[in-house]
Amino acid sequence: EGQWELAEWCRQKRLLSQRDLHLQRVIELDPDHVPARRALGYSQMEGKWQTTEEVMRSRGYERYQGAWRTRQEIELLEAKRQQEQIEKEWFQKINRWRGWLATDKGELARQNILSIKDALALKALTAALRTERQLEVRLLFIEALAHLGTPEAVRVLAETAMEDYDEEVRLTCLDYLCKMPPNPDLTTFFVGYLKHKDNLLVNRA
Repeated sequence: EGQWELAEWCRQKRLLSQRDLHLQRVIELDPDHVPARRALGYSQMEGKWQTTEEVMRSRGYERYQGAWRTRQEIELLEAKRQQEQIEKEWFQKINRWRGWLATDKGELARQNILSIKDALALKALTAALRTERQLEVRLLFIEALAHLGTPEAVRVLAETAMEDYDEEVRLTCLDYLCKMPPNPDLTTFFVGYLKHKDNLLVNRA
């Protein structure tokens, strides 16, 4: 009773760590002291007292970023986090190399951009192409996408060939696409535009 009273006094004074010490002493003296068990986060499961953590771990869950998740979920979330981090680093690299193009590091920047082989650079390359206004730099990013050659990069080239505002950019994308092996998905992409409501896009397709 004395330990419980001390625990309650600590609760009122917001001394939470000290409260837990007294609650632990209560259940050492009386393992079935329900209020103390509840206060410490225990529930009675299958005839024995268990904390939420013990119950969840017994079911294969682990605490991750403030929630209980399976090991598979954690692995997927970690993989996604790592992917996003790498994509962020590519944005930084490409922005830095873009800044070098008009300097004495221009040739090194070109080589770096054209040597990109990591599929996770796609978002950064695509964003660079979309936001760039200098034609020669845009053509450099198009060449880098063609060298990357992933299905997603090819799709960006196809979309740019159809929708970009600059004719030279569109035709350059088309030149790279024509040099690639036959691709049914690419054919399907262009055929899809044949039903477009904009006759200009129909003609391009």
